Amino acid sequence: MEATAKMLNIFSKYKILFLVVFLFLFSNLSPAFAVNYGAGLHGAGLYGATFPSAPTSSPTAGIYNTTQSITLSASNSTSIRYSTSGTPANCSSGTLYSVPISISYSQTIYALACDSYNNSISANFIYQIDTNSPVISAIAVDSTSTVTWTTDKLASSIVDYGLTGSYGTSTTETNTSPRVLSHSVTLPSLTSCTTYHYRIRSKDSASNEGVSPDQTFISNGCVDIVVPVTPPVSTSHSVGTTLAFRNKFLADQKALVSQNATTPSVVSSNLNISRSLKLNKSGSDVKELQKYLNAKGYTVASQGAGSPGKENTFFGSATKKAVIRFQKANKLTPDGIIGPATIKKMK
Repeated sequence: MEATAKMLNIFSKYKILFLVVFLFLFSNLSPAFAVNYGAGLHGAGLYGATFPSAPTSSPTAGIYNTTQSITLSASNSTSIRYSTSGTPANCSSGTLYSVPISISYSQTIYALACDSYNNSISANFIYQIDTNSPVISAIAVDSTSTVTWTTDKLASSIVDYGLTGSYGTSTTETNTSPRVLSHSVTLPSLTSCTTYHYRIRSKDSASNEGVSPDQTFISNGCVDIVVPVTPPVSTSHSVGTTLAFRNKFLADQKALVSQNATTPSVVSSNLNISRSLKLNKSGSDVKELQKYLNAKGYTVASQGAGSPGKENTFFGSATKKAVIRFQKANKLTPDGIIGPATIKKMK
């Protein structure tokens, strides 16, 4: 007890001196001490060092459509370790970063920034490399000039259109956020009953662009004009004179019809249709279809557009009705669409 009392008395008298000696000893510890004991009270913090910042990458993580060269950096670090299979366990594991990392397919880079005292901090960077363009299918145009289609991946919507295959006009790119699989774009300010060319473009988030082949359609507003023919009215009260006028009129009409008679359509025994046809489609194969239907007794129209000798390239409602009559007569599904079964029956 007496010895303890003496020690406490000595410490009380010289406590300032003991504190100075304590601080002096610890301020001169070797860096090896910090390495062995890590950061914090016994590590780099004791020497006034700054911890490394979290690693960063350039270009930033995201979706790209070409191979990327990735650089890593971290301030206040002496080295960066990385791996593509998981965060390095410590500052001695993984691959030592020295040159840019080439990423040619989807990968995650796990990086670990280290300082000279083995203090470390990690960060992960996810890169997706997508080089596949959207596949466009199920293209259609309805009576309101609305173009619809689908893509096999999320994408935006654009339609180029015009009076020729050079187009000249494009719709504003829509459906960019979010991107969609089912697309619909209405074409504005079209001239009635006019053939337009168009193509579809869809871009995914990596800027891969799918482009459809050139297509055509006829805008809405086509009307068949029928001019009624009225016999001349006689001003004579003589029955004989009236009959003479009537007979002359009928003779003139008969001569006129004979003079302007249209040569009947010639239909090949092999119908040259190699694609499905339906409402609002257009093309030379539509005209061949109308010729076939008229020749086989499934008349598209008795007069005007689509009638014998006046077949056209537009698949309208009259053509659809004639196709349905053919399908019913041949025990096919009466959907008005020229598909494989209907084409086979026509050949």
